[in-house]
Amino acid sequence: PQVPFGMISWSPQSADFGWSPAGYSYGNDKINGFAVIHLSGAGCNASCELPFVPCTGDLETSPVTHKNCYASTFSHTNETAKPGYYSVKLASWNIDFENTVKERSGIAHIDFPKTTKANLVMNPTADGVGLKDGAIFIDSTNQTISGWAKSGGFCGIAGCDYVVYFVATSDRPFEACGTWKGDKKTAGSATVSGSDLAGYVTFDCS
Repeated sequence: PQVPFGMISWSPQSADFGWSPAGYSYGNDKINGFAVIHLSGAGCNASCELPFVPCTGDLETSPVTHKNCYASTFSHTNETAKPGYYSVKLASWNIDFENTVKERSGIAHIDFPKTTKANLVMNPTADGVGLKDGAIFIDSTNQTISGWAKSGGFCGIAGCDYVVYFVATSDRPFEACGTWKGDKKTAGSATVSGSDLAGYVTFDCS
């Protein structure tokens, strides 16, 4: 989903970039996140900043060092893509995801199954060219996640770094939160920074 000349292009990305440098390949049967920035027609891996993925269950594996650990299978039968709108069923987690965008913002509806462990995992290191620096801030009081990611180096070109900032607000309170720094998980942590970071929030959808 993207409006003409919009700053946000919030779309799914394949579990393995491989032959999908712009982030999504029709032939891939897995999704490992929904990043907010994409380039159309890219000839080499690029962009795909700030991907997050909904999932359920325990979060024992670090997505920093195992980037596809919370990826989900999906079928094109359960996928809808049209200008300004996208939806898909994440079959591995039985989650229905749909989203749309405006020029500088977007909204998503995530329908989790009944569970006390409905998670949203943010993994900035899983973008197209790798994270150079970044930060995640989780504000449980205001049900807000914010942060930034520094990326760049399109097609190996030096001197083209840029920073993408984000703020996300949930209409459901966070039951838990935490961060990863490399392989180390810190439950209850609300802040993390660096080039090897990830974070999560958990909802009670029972």
